[in-house]
Amino acid sequence: MSNERRRYFRIEDLVCLQTRLINPAELEQKLEDFWLNRHQFFARNEFNHNLNEHQADFRVIQDKMPELARYLGVLQTQIDHLTKAVLPEQSPVPEQDIKVSLSAQGISFPTDDAFKPVDVVELGLKLQPSHQELVIFARVVLVEDNDDIDLEDCGQYRVSLDFEHIHDADREILVKHIHEKQIRALNAERNNKP
Repeated sequence: MSNERRRYFRIEDLVCLQTRLINPAELEQKLEDFWLNRHQFFARNEFNHNLNEHQADFRVIQDKMPELARYLGVLQTQIDHLTKAVLPEQSPVPEQDIKVSLSAQGISFPTDDAFKPVDVVELGLKLQPSHQELVIFARVVLVEDNDDIDLEDCGQYRVSLDFEHIHDADREILVKHIHEKQIRALNAERNNKP
């Protein structure tokens, strides 16, 4: 296990997931498009990331100038509605949840697809409950036969992938998502103690 993998926490989660094996002949063009043309969700994710980065500033404005804060809140809502209105028809991510093991560095999930180590897979990932959508190019690092098939974890294989190509704002969204899920789990555990 590399030091890079140890830096990130891993959680069990339910997400919507779309996978597409990338043909090695088209990989270079796909990655060029990914980095130069910005995938369809990047604008909204970058927008949300920037808003989160400036929440402290917004709270100061709320305290000192509540009218301006209300107006900025309306603008923020309008921009978010516009970005959501543009994207739904293009969304590659299905609405079916799948149980995964997720970190900001990689993902593991059951599948019937016969991926091979070193394959590159384009992932469309929709996080719950925020519905934020990410597009990530990941490399298969491990494929195992899924001997312990049950109703929640069905699939012939269990595949593990490392995120090789991910926009910084998307990685920040993953880190925040995982952190929030960990806090909720800890609070639930604390509340269930006698």
